[in-house]
Amino acid sequence: MTHELRWYKRAADHQVFGLGPLFVTRWHNAVNITLLHDQNVAQREHAKQMGPGKRLLIMAIVDHAGMPKADAVNSEFRETARKYSVENQDHVGALGYVIPMDGFVGSIARSVIAGITMVLKQPFPTKAFKSVDDGIPWLAEIGATHGDSLDNAHALRVLNELRGAPPASTPASA
Repeated sequence: MTHELRWYKRAADHQVFGLGPLFVTRWHNAVNITLLHDQNVAQREHAKQMGPGKRLLIMAIVDHAGMPKADAVNSEFRETARKYSVENQDHVGALGYVIPMDGFVGSIARSVIAGITMVLKQPFPTKAFKSVDDGIPWLAEIGATHGDSLDNAHALRVLNELRGAPPASTPASA
């Protein structure tokens, strides 16, 4: 089953879209409170579009410049992230982070996410990946346990097309 691509935000610094049960946020620059807010609004709208009882399979793609600087992760940022996480946890089936950085920095970033996940005991599976190609099958497998179908080939084709496409400056709906 193929799903319709639904854009929520399509800006130079980040994109947010849905593809059936898959909800994707792609950050090109450091995440800030404004971007967290955009993601929260879109995520809630996509969950509403999916219908009651449905769980989203979330993929957050953090490009090479997407790691926030230590001084940007202040108490307001952490509290905002925590608040949005709690608000949305009931409609999340799984969360996959894609951090496509090579070498030591990428490995450390993925390890930090794994460590935080173990400590926080998320109410849904969370995992970090180096590539979208690794993350999509994992999300699809978890989605199948919730009765949500995600066509791996279609999802990978759409994500790979978007990877090479320059971001638009205005939102677009499918």
